[in-house]
Amino acid sequence: MTAPASLVAGNLTLASANSPVHITLAGRGDLGAVNEYVAVTMNGTLLETPLFQFGGLDCPSTTESDTLTITAELFNELLSSASGVVAITATGSFLVSAAECPASIMRVGLRYSTDNSDCNGNGVSDTVDIASSGELDCNTNGVPDACDLAAGTEPDCDSNGVPDSCDEDKNLNGVPDQCDFNRGDLDLSGLVNAFDLAIMLSVWGTPGPLGDLNHDGIVNGGDLGVLLVNWGT
Repeated sequence: MTAPASLVAGNLTLASANSPVHITLAGRGDLGAVNEYVAVTMNGTLLETPLFQFGGLDCPSTTESDTLTITAELFNELLSSASGVVAITATGSFLVSAAECPASIMRVGLRYSTDNSDCNGNGVSDTVDIASSGELDCNTNGVPDACDLAAGTEPDCDSNGVPDSCDEDKNLNGVPDQCDFNRGDLDLSGLVNAFDLAIMLSVWGTPGPLGDLNHDGIVNGGDLGVLLVNWGT
């Protein structure tokens, strides 16, 4: 390698969530020793794994290749920070000598899968929505939470716009705590009983939120009715 090899491209689409991104170098150079390798940066960030550090050859007659794989999360972060532009640079270590291989050449390739799904029909792929448009994906399944809820693939028992799997669940019963509260299980014991009634009476007449099962802004007979309907469950 006589100079760093590079690849610059713009208007790129983000990678599909959980899909690996592959950066491949192909060429020949003075790469026959462990301390003769190629470091790769993307948009100024040094990627962890150098290429050709093991198994590289000294100026082979045919080109050789090596591939670095990074996560879609890292790729999308770096791509988004540069407004869809990617600049990949491959630089030989200080012991890589152009004099040892006058015919040095290196090409940079990039390969990854894109996600063109657009569950909310806004003209922007779901992956881009999540990465750069503020759409929430609390369960990290690559689909905006709003689409999960609309499709019914994620329940939302308390209608707070958040999938139940992402809500607080202190008693680890698989049900959001707020939904337990809403049916009268105020101590999160898994059973609506006298202990919950005692808690309700202790906050009687207050605006809640504890004990305000029907969310009308006051703990009163309406909430007691909900608790009694669920008594023993």
